[in-house]
Amino acid sequence: MSASSDWLLTSRSWVQIPPGPLTFYTFKWFPRIHVCMQKALEEEILIGESYTLFEMSVKSNETLKKYRPRLRYVLKDKAIDMNTEQFAKLGRRQPSKLQELLLKFILSTVEKYKKTDAQHPRKGTPQPDTIRGYLKPVKHFCRINDITK
Repeated sequence: MSASSDWLLTSRSWVQIPPGPLTFYTFKWFPRIHVCMQKALEEEILIGESYTLFEMSVKSNETLKKYRPRLRYVLKDKAIDMNTEQFAKLGRRQPSKLQELLLKFILSTVEKYKKTDAQHPRKGTPQPDTIRGYLKPVKHFCRINDITK
């Protein structure tokens, strides 16, 4: 087999070109795309006037940075699974149903922790002692949006 027929089969030239800037930038863009997709998901959950009231009521930016992912974590849980507008409407109409959903969230989170080894807790699952930290933004959200029981 000659060199020219080998080139036709593999469609490669005999001269190898080192990876250039395009290859470098391609790998650099993937994390940015992932971040953009996560922000889009965040916007689907943390939306509406009720969330805007919540966001404006938090005095410190550092506190807001901690509250956002914790509120999102609670709302994305399979026991609740709703956005902030749906959560606020449910709380105004049926506060006992909202209380029941939050109780299910707490119990399911404790069960997740018990299933994993105490020495190596599952990544992303809060420990039972830190569940209060995840409920603080929910409590503040309910207080600001006049959801009482």
